[in-house]
Amino acid sequence: ATVVDQSAPLLRAKQGFLDALVERVHDVSAFTRARVLNTWTQMAEQKAIPLSHWLIVCDLAIGRLSDKGGLVRKAAMNLIGTMLGFNPFAPELPTAAFAESLREYEAKLKEMEPITEPEENDEVEEKKIPERLEGIEEEDDEGEEGTAGDSENVAKITDGDEEVKEEAEEDGAPAKTPAEKMPQQKEEDEHLAGGVEAVRTMVAALKTALGFSMQLAQSVPIFVALLSST
Repeated sequence: ATVVDQSAPLLRAKQGFLDALVERVHDVSAFTRARVLNTWTQMAEQKAIPLSHWLIVCDLAIGRLSDKGGLVRKAAMNLIGTMLGFNPFAPELPTAAFAESLREYEAKLKEMEPITEPEENDEVEEKKIPERLEGIEEEDDEGEEGTAGDSENVAKITDGDEEVKEEAEEDGAPAKTPAEKMPQQKEEDEHLAGGVEAVRTMVAALKTALGFSMQLAQSVPIFVALLSST
């Protein structure tokens, strides 16, 4: 079994646990709702809340600020304060700065992602295959002439390679054949692929940070109303 197959049950159990905590926030028992919010608070302190659930948990906490149970409202306020203090983004949450950075990284990602060719090109290539096969058959019929031409081409290529090597030796560096250049190109492609993944991760983090900042800004009037009523 592969590593992915071995970790699949653990991932399913983790997702099931998170789904249960999200669902139990709406339990009919006020005590259960408060305890679940306290559990999320402990997870925030341990930085155990996945980034994919960060906005979900914050939205749940803001919704429980209007709960009819005082114990639940207190737990919700505590959760929001803990998420603010232990957030994985930045000590300060400037919405404008996050929005600007997000636009920049989205533009970088758009430039780095490969452009996919339309499907029409594939259909054109499929139509050209029979024509290419016919051309190959015609070339086979002219075997002797093609062999003589190939010999001349091989001689030209050999002479060209010798000229390239002589020029490289004059410059003090050995010439690189196309086969020798392939590993370097492959390394550059792998580095580019890693860069794309890193930018995608950054875009996802900035989106979450921007959403979290906007959620907190929208919850300020609720906090003001709660504090003024006590």
